[in-house]
Amino acid sequence: MTALSVIAERNLFTIPLEAVHDGFASVIERAGLLGRWQQLSMTPQIFCDTGHNEAGIALVVQQIARQKYAHLHIVLGMVSDKEWQKVLSFLPQEATYYFVAPPSERALSASVLKDYALQIGLKGESFPTISDGFLTAKSKANPDDLIYIGGSNYVVAEVLRDFFPQLLGYK
Repeated sequence: MTALSVIAERNLFTIPLEAVHDGFASVIERAGLLGRWQQLSMTPQIFCDTGHNEAGIALVVQQIARQKYAHLHIVLGMVSDKEWQKVLSFLPQEATYYFVAPPSERALSASVLKDYALQIGLKGESFPTISDGFLTAKSKANPDDLIYIGGSNYVVAEVLRDFFPQLLGYK
C-alpha cells in the first residue's frame, strides 16, 4: 500500500498499471514477503494476514468479503499496545472466533480479547495456545468454509512455522 501510494502521489516513475498489478500479485514469490493475505490451503480455504491495526484489518475484511465460503472461522490474537478494541469493531459478527495470545511479553490475553469481543457481538472461545485455536478451527471447518488467521505478526508467524514450514523453506 505504501509503495503504491508513493508511486501515485509523487509521480516519480512512469510504470504501466499492468506492471504494478503484476508486481503486487507476485510479491510473495519475488520478495519472499510472507503473511500478507497469503493463501495457505484450498480446502478449506485458509488465509493469513499480518494486519494488526485499523487500516490493515479494514483491508483484510475487504479481502474476506471477496471470497466465497459457507462459514467464516477467525483465529485471532493481538498485542496489548495496539488499539485492539478499534480493530475488533471492524471484524464480521457472523464469524466463529478462536481467540489466542501471541508469544510476546506484549500479548493481550486470549480471555481478555474474548471477553471484550463478546461485549461487541463477536462469538467464540479462547484457547491456551495458538496451535489449539488453529487446530480447533480446522476441525470445525467444513471443506467449503474459510479460516482466517491474524491480528498479530506473532500469530501468523507461529502458524506458518508450526503448520506450513514448507512455505518458509523448511522441510
